[in-house]
Amino acid sequence: MQGVMNISAEVTDPVHLSPEFPRIGSPDVLIKCVVSACAGNNHGFPKGDWIPYLGIYYQLTKNDSEWSSFGCLKPIISDPPQVIGEPAQRPFYGINTKLEGVGRYTLEFRVDPPAYHGLYRQTGTTSSWWSPFYETFEFYYN
Repeated sequence: MQGVMNISAEVTDPVHLSPEFPRIGSPDVLIKCVVSACAGNNHGFPKGDWIPYLGIYYQLTKNDSEWSSFGCLKPIISDPPQVIGEPAQRPFYGINTKLEGVGRYTLEFRVDPPAYHGLYRQTGTTSSWWSPFYETFEFYYN
């Protein structure tokens, strides 16, 4: 969302999470939505900070197919770096999931504002929250 946050998608190898999500069999990938605050946003988040309390829902479709999957991403933190000098990974939203084999996929995120999930703002000091919005990404899985 322009002027408020940067959003990117990453699709990586699945990771072990604790507590474990309900079993879906053996997941193929970890879907990540990486969110960071933009400089000068009017919501009180410092530049580069992770934005908590977002509701991030995903719709995943395999192009040229009727296959699709959907759900809610969860906030995830990771272990600190094991090598001195490596940057720590910031919290992100994500979920391990299955895909429908090799091919091109479209990933759409719906991003709900923090107020929908319990983060209040002090009126008169920050801007009103935004309306839900969508971001779309494509990737190839092999």
